[in-house]
Amino acid sequence: MDFEKFKKIYLKEDPIYYPNKVPTEPIVSIIVLAYQHVNFIKECLDGILTQQTDFEYEVILGEDDSIDGTRDLCIEYAEKYPDKIRLFLHHSINKIKVQETITGNFNIIYNFFQTKGKYIAICDGDDVWHDKSKLQKQFDFLEDNTDYSICYHNFEMINENGDFIESDKASPLRFDLSQEQLKCPWIHPSTLTIFFRNNLKLPKEITKVLNLDIFIYSLLGEIGKGKFISDINYSKYRIHSGGIWSQVNKEKSIVFKIHAYKQLSKYYFRKGDKNAFKKFNKQSRKLKNSLLLYYFKKRKFKKMFKSFFYINKFSR
Repeated sequence: MDFEKFKKIYLKEDPIYYPNKVPTEPIVSIIVLAYQHVNFIKECLDGILTQQTDFEYEVILGEDDSIDGTRDLCIEYAEKYPDKIRLFLHHSINKIKVQETITGNFNIIYNFFQTKGKYIAICDGDDVWHDKSKLQKQFDFLEDNTDYSICYHNFEMINENGDFIESDKASPLRFDLSQEQLKCPWIHPSTLTIFFRNNLKLPKEITKVLNLDIFIYSLLGEIGKGKFISDINYSKYRIHSGGIWSQVNKEKSIVFKIHAYKQLSKYYFRKGDKNAFKKFNKQSRKLKNSLLLYYFKKRKFKKMFKSFFYINKFSR
């Protein structure tokens, strides 16, 4: 799927391109997704703009039509740092629905197509980078290790006030991944820690999932391995009431993951990769069985029928 095809299918109104003076050939493109992040976006952008590098980078800031003041702050930063920030003001009419859920997929995919760098990093507008050498360390590693397609590091979870919290919703991945492990990402790094080569071709199936990160990891597994870098200070992954994934319960999270695996199996079937196709089909069946057993044990039969209706409807 190229940019023109993507726009033809999903673009209803052009985003507003904010004026900038960003270098035309940056080495790294940083995708920042901002939506209802008025209390957090400043800290996020400050953590990015204080990065110390010996190369030029750009910030692709996608503001997804917030109504809480986030857009005004994004404009303020774009005007203050025109040499770093390329701001795209998106419109709600373009938002893509997945399983009848409004997503930020248009924002991230559109911004992905805007990147000019050799490498890409991602940071949601409510998360924070704390190591000023993060980008430099990740850049140095991938420059020296061409058999790796991605590297990542530690993070910790914080609440709305920035205080450390313990949670079973996410945990850092602290070891390397082979190509096969990355291609079939049953376990994977957190998005705010990743740094990867900008040579991916996004397939049409990626627009149909909520777990875009799983799809990206699998695509990266087709071209290289994953490296955990231990000497980068913890980034901060924020859990708060307005966060998209903070509001998703365990059952719904499994349903979304099953759907993602089904779309990945379709992608690999279309590519003629029978091995990957079989693995994703097998994993989706395994999750289906686990979910079915959970519903029976809890006697949640109405939820069970609703969940499996959505799985069958949207995985075709």
